[in-house]
Amino acid sequence: MKLTEQEVRMLVGLLEKLEWPTPKEVFYMIMRRFISIPIELCVLDGNDRVLMFYRKDEEYDGYHMPGTVLRDDETVPQAIKRLIQNELVGSEVTDPKNIGWVEIPRGNGYGNNPTRHEISILFIAHLQGADGGSGGVVFTFDALPENTLPHHRVLAEKFRLYLENGKPILG
Repeated sequence: MKLTEQEVRMLVGLLEKLEWPTPKEVFYMIMRRFISIPIELCVLDGNDRVLMFYRKDEEYDGYHMPGTVLRDDETVPQAIKRLIQNELVGSEVTDPKNIGWVEIPRGNGYGNNPTRHEISILFIAHLQGADGGSGGVVFTFDALPENTLPHHRVLAEKFRLYLENGKPILG
């Protein structure tokens, strides 16, 4: 359905007022309408096990790797810093290294994200010390929890392949 001119003006006015963090229902609606750019971080312990966190909210119920969405008012390095501060509380990690990108289509199939289409920028880092931070649990790549988010299973496989061959992930 097409917006009326009055609705367009109203929507533009409302979007001009939008600040981060935005209300969840607004965030979810915007993410469903546009391609988002998540920053995904694979954090490894000294045995190359991946750090995962459990999440249960309106959008997901399962384990995931740390990540965030790039905001319109920040750079990728700023988003990485925010991600580490917010999700890796109590953990020290090496400087994250960019290893590529991957497209995650919207949908319900294997590896899709049911809520949005994404072009994820992938980073990898290592834990310094034994602590995985608040609520983090480490898993081997071949023994991820059954309730790992489907698109994070795809990401985990991409990260595993990178560790094996060292080639950038491009798609």
